[in-house]
Amino acid sequence: MRDSRKIGFYNIKVIGGNPNDANQDGVDWLGGGDTTIRNSFFRASDDDFAMEGNWDGYDLALMRIPGHNVSNITIENTIVSTSISNTIRAAWPEKTFNSAHFHMSDMDVLQTGSGSCKVPFAFFELWADPDGKGSHRDYTFKNIRLEDWYSLFQIRQPGPSVRDISFEDIWAMDGPGMVPSEVKGDVSGVRLRGAPLQGYLDAVPNVADGAAQPEVSPSAITAHFTYTRSFLKPRQRIVFTADEPAREGRSFEWLFGDGSRGEGREVHHAFPDAKGTLLDGTGRFRVLLHIVDAQGEQAWGSQSLVISNASNDSHAAQAEGNSPVGTTAGTSDGKVFERLLHIPANGGYTFTLLTSTDATIAIDGLEPHHSPKPRAQVCGSTGDAVQPVRVSAVLTAGEHRIRIERQPGIENAETLPGAPADQPVLLWEGPGIDRQPIPQTSYTQATASGQ
Repeated sequence: MRDSRKIGFYNIKVIGGNPNDANQDGVDWLGGGDTTIRNSFFRASDDDFAMEGNWDGYDLALMRIPGHNVSNITIENTIVSTSISNTIRAAWPEKTFNSAHFHMSDMDVLQTGSGSCKVPFAFFELWADPDGKGSHRDYTFKNIRLEDWYSLFQIRQPGPSVRDISFEDIWAMDGPGMVPSEVKGDVSGVRLRGAPLQGYLDAVPNVADGAAQPEVSPSAITAHFTYTRSFLKPRQRIVFTADEPAREGRSFEWLFGDGSRGEGREVHHAFPDAKGTLLDGTGRFRVLLHIVDAQGEQAWGSQSLVISNASNDSHAAQAEGNSPVGTTAGTSDGKVFERLLHIPANGGYTFTLLTSTDATIAIDGLEPHHSPKPRAQVCGSTGDAVQPVRVSAVLTAGEHRIRIERQPGIENAETLPGAPADQPVLLWEGPGIDRQPIPQTSYTQATASGQ
């Protein structure tokens, strides 16, 4: 829309045609605003929503023509998805324009783009680096559910300036983001309240070129919960308990990932089989808890648990062949990372490897039912997109052998803080363990050495 104002979109469906062809956006504002979008569905093959000020072509002289202001946009109760690019994008590397008062709430984000176009794709991307200019302020995002996401935000503005960007009650419904969020340049007033930086414990953003550190605070309520710790089998009675206390006017709703629901702070449930939520035979069920209190505050929580008819024995953890346990070795096929991993308690565990290479992961020889194939990035970005490789297993307390093989290629998954530079990015979750990087102390002979 070019310089359009006082526009409303209600109860509409927009579906982009080709998942491999970009430039099929949802709504673009080339100046203008005063727009309300509500109760709609957007499936784009580029940005779902973009603010650009103007667009006269890719020629450098045309890109540098100053654009018109974009302001006063409200998007509510809408489902969005894109196969490439971002959910929301503002700015462009050579453009000059101002934007303000963008408010989004009560959204389901099924998918953000995977990979990057010079910078990683994100739920919210404001990319003016290196030569774009303009003031961008007062963006709020509240009550957003992220399903398949690459990063939460990429905000890169050389100046002036980005101010007052708020993320409140943002929930990662099943997995982590693939790469860290970043603020760069003349950026301040980025606030996160109950929002995941990358969807696992202790994740941190990248901060560069004088940007202010984002302010991070917890939400008013959290939908964390515990469940029966043991080997969990089909038709076994499992107790689920929310951490938040029961209060007048507060509701607890459970979705067990097998088509069943429950209500109450503490519930009992038995899973009918070990097929898993995706019916892929992994036994991994995604359990969701939704809490709403009398004041309207709400929270979502997500955890994986594993249902199985069998368990692995700790004595299965032993090295095979000529690859010694405790090495990260270069091979003709790429790199092999092999360790003995200490499992603290009996139960089901899910391991998630973040990598842009063609890779496999095995726990005591158990491999994933499916490993994603490399996915190319766009705009000349080097290497492939980061993707998750996931394996779930029921393990006894003790030592277990973990082996990761990565084929040759550029690794775009960023090394975790404090980890050796060539160590894979590996997360785990299980009984009493929220999704987080595996600590170095859990590995036997954990010091990596490259060859």
